Amino acid sequence: MRKYLLSIVLLLLSSVPVFAVGNLTVFSVPLSQPAVYANTNQSVNVLNLTLNVTAGSGADGVINITVINITVTNSSEGNLSAGNISAVEVRNSTGFPIARNTTVNPANNMTFTISIPGGLTINTSNATIWIAINISRSAARFLNISVNITGPGEIGTNSSVNNITISGVSIKSNGVQIQNLHSNSTISPRFVDTGVENQSFTYTLVPPTGTDAIKNVSISFPANYTLSKLISIMVGGGVPDGATNNTAVNGINISLSTATTQTIQVNFTANTSVNPIQNRAFSSTLDGGNLSAVSTDPTLEGVNVSTQPILNLTNVTLVKSTAIINGTDYWEFNFTLNYTANISTGGLIQFRLTDWNTSSGSTLALNNSLCDGSRCASLRNETTMNTTGKFNITNDYESFTKGITISSITQGTLTILVLRMVIPSNAPTSSNWQAAYGFLFRSSP
Repeated sequence: MRKYLLSIVLLLLSSVPVFAVGNLTVFSVPLSQPAVYANTNQSVNVLNLTLNVTAGSGADGVINITVINITVTNSSEGNLSAGNISAVEVRNSTGFPIARNTTVNPANNMTFTISIPGGLTINTSNATIWIAINISRSAARFLNISVNITGPGEIGTNSSVNNITISGVSIKSNGVQIQNLHSNSTISPRFVDTGVENQSFTYTLVPPTGTDAIKNVSISFPANYTLSKLISIMVGGGVPDGATNNTAVNGINISLSTATTQTIQVNFTANTSVNPIQNRAFSSTLDGGNLSAVSTDPTLEGVNVSTQPILNLTNVTLVKSTAIINGTDYWEFNFTLNYTANISTGGLIQFRLTDWNTSSGSTLALNNSLCDGSRCASLRNETTMNTTGKFNITNDYESFTKGITISSITQGTLTILVLRMVIPSNAPTSSNWQAAYGFLFRSSP
């Protein structure tokens, strides 16, 4: 009987759970900057925590943190409300969010209770986490906010017997001053032809949507676009006093002598890619209001530019193939072109043609004193004899302003252009004249 009772006692003793007691000490590491500034609608790390775990009596030296209460305070004039903070996050040592809360604790309107799904397991080696705040787009400018962990009771674990200690009794971060530096941006044109030299662009920072003034602007070009020339800088529709710039093949940096909240317009030319490239961004950043390298927000029009052949040649018709060599007669060709993009600002159709030649070595130059104005070749946009839109052509896209002006183009529509070659009176006779040609569309900004 005793043996039986003893077995029961041993069984009961073996069923008693062993509580793992761990000791967690939390140390704070303030941000190194003497002054921290953050923009509205921005996320910023404000507090670095080192978590040190040691084993207690009979413990395995593992603690699982399940919840942290973070209180947000304000040390400046102005009222801090929950609307100023859109979220508070716990991040791992690499900055990746592992838990967050977007609403305050009803019991304390500026305390965010952050529950960690699955818990954050810390063993006897140290671990590091970050506390970050997401500042609302509508947050009040110049608020100076901090985050607090007011005591060890604000950190919860999966076991009530764990010992939690905070170095210094409580933890408070350095203050973060809220700034409001924002601007929308857009570029025009957004569709350009391949291989255009000195294509004109206008980059616009529309009236800043923040209340901090802009001091510096940096525009970065995507790959395969190179700057030709900075044409002008306009602020509020006028030329700013004392503005300086630093240009490179892949971008433009502008410094204003006086910070502004007005529209900034940058006009420049760039060489486009010889190969099609879709949706590459001309991005920009701002300095001002204690902040630097703040990315602008693209408007609905956007800052992406696509490079593609804008003019697709669908048909060539030889309308008049013979000419009397008298200085007035001519050959004439119709070119049917299909537009491949919608460009509301329109642009300039340009054309180039080599000198005519034969297999026997005869040549027929586009420039000849016996032709009207010494120019023998012309292009026009009507099949009639009307000369509207007519221009004389050469072996190259002769200038950046010569061509047929088109007010706007619609993708999929056709246009017919007419090439006329007047035959000068000194031209050699041949039946196998040939020449090479090329079209280019220079989009208007």
